[in-house]
Amino acid sequence: MLSRFVTFAFAAADILIETDEEGTITFASGAVGALNVRDDLVGKPLVSLVEPAYRTILSLVVAHHVKGRRIGPVSLEFAGSPVQLSGWQLEDSHAIGWTISFSRAQERETPANVLDEEFGALVESRRASKEALTFTLLDVSRAADAVDKAFFSTLSELVRASALDGAGGLVGETLLLTTQKGMDETVEVDSAVAAICGQFGLGSGPIETITFEDDLTLTGEQVSEALRTVAERVNATGQMPDRVTLGEAAVAIARDRQKNLTALTTVIRNRRFEPYAQVIVDALTGEEVAYELLARLPGGKPFEAGVSMAEREGLVRDLDLAMFDFAMGFLNNGEERPPLAVNLSGRTLTDLGAMSQICKRVEAARFDRSRIWFEVTETARISDLSTAANLIANLTRLGCQVALDDFGEGASGVSYLQKLPVQQVKLETAFLDAAATSRRAYQIAAMQCKMLTTTGHSITMERVETEEQATLARRMGAARLQGWFFGKAMPLANLIEIHKVSAVRAGKVETFS
Repeated sequence: MLSRFVTFAFAAADILIETDEEGTITFASGAVGALNVRDDLVGKPLVSLVEPAYRTILSLVVAHHVKGRRIGPVSLEFAGSPVQLSGWQLEDSHAIGWTISFSRAQERETPANVLDEEFGALVESRRASKEALTFTLLDVSRAADAVDKAFFSTLSELVRASALDGAGGLVGETLLLTTQKGMDETVEVDSAVAAICGQFGLGSGPIETITFEDDLTLTGEQVSEALRTVAERVNATGQMPDRVTLGEAAVAIARDRQKNLTALTTVIRNRRFEPYAQVIVDALTGEEVAYELLARLPGGKPFEAGVSMAEREGLVRDLDLAMFDFAMGFLNNGEERPPLAVNLSGRTLTDLGAMSQICKRVEAARFDRSRIWFEVTETARISDLSTAANLIANLTRLGCQVALDDFGEGASGVSYLQKLPVQQVKLETAFLDAAATSRRAYQIAAMQCKMLTTTGHSITMERVETEEQATLARRMGAARLQGWFFGKAMPLANLIEIHKVSAVRAGKVETFS
């Protein structure tokens, strides 16, 4: 028998299901009541649970899955609710384990980018089998309405699962990439992809294409990066480029990447960015509890793209240490100043040199150490959870609060919660938006929040922008709230002035810097 809970360990699921190879359910557990099925699920076809428009997709997933390789996640609708379906079949088993997770409201707005290491590996494996490869980008923007874009998001997830072995993936909202044998005037995509296109009435007429021959001087990863660059430019401009070779695209990528990396290195190491602070309030009283420290370019311009690139290029350690330095300077110079929360990337958290600096400075702090908080971001996977857990425990021992940021939205989720000794969990309002769609979705969200509070975690709901969201967050058990409804991020210098005035009014005689 398939080891169910080993199989399901890769996802935090609402429902666990096991089927035979034909897709007939043999086991079901979890929040099955949310599916609005009165009878026992055992003996029913899995496809029968899916909304009719998605049954062809699920049938193709079941038919094309490969043993020993993850299936999905695939975006579908069960009982009118958007879900993520994932599966796995062990090599020596006749059973398939499935997880069903109810989707957040915004999960399907941006299709997954699957031009990653999986695609590079696919290129290498095809080359090893002596196949002549070409790569074709299909621009479906003229054919795709909102429903079609949702469908192509689903298709991209099918590709990520390698359920369609010959396909490569989606970039942006409109670009599908396939690999194929030979060079034909008519683009031939895999039969499974063609079947789905037919199901949604997407013919070849309105689809523009550009085809590249394989360049054996490039690695599979370089091919992936070159194609990604071309695809992103098409997505941004809405126009197919003049024909270029993959080698030319790769050279352009290297040149642009080095230029951007040099500029980013200068910005971070010379601290040509500014610390901003956004208030976090008590959910019941609305009173100021702390502020989260955020990096902005001069004038308050967004820096999210720079932070993401810093993660990829190994510069995030310097950025995190700089923001920590700003926080320590703020807290060292005023007893009445509020706590500050500093972001720590998963990469920084497992950098022993960086964490040694942080712990030593916290230990030597002249202020109440409970006023320095840390938020572990999930944008980069933590490579060594055991080391991370020990370092978080050390910060806690020193009196600091540690939160898991963007819970469930990044690299992991429940597995981090199980292994990292954090005290707080931060959720985004996509969680609330999903809960507001139906009573069933609300009950599932409430159950998840109850799980967090039962395990001793304090919940902060961020990106709260309306009174309705704030009210729902309180009902869910959030202890703290953060978002534009309570205040936009302000320069840290402004916060210093605010608390300087407060100290003077209170009769304090300290000198603030």
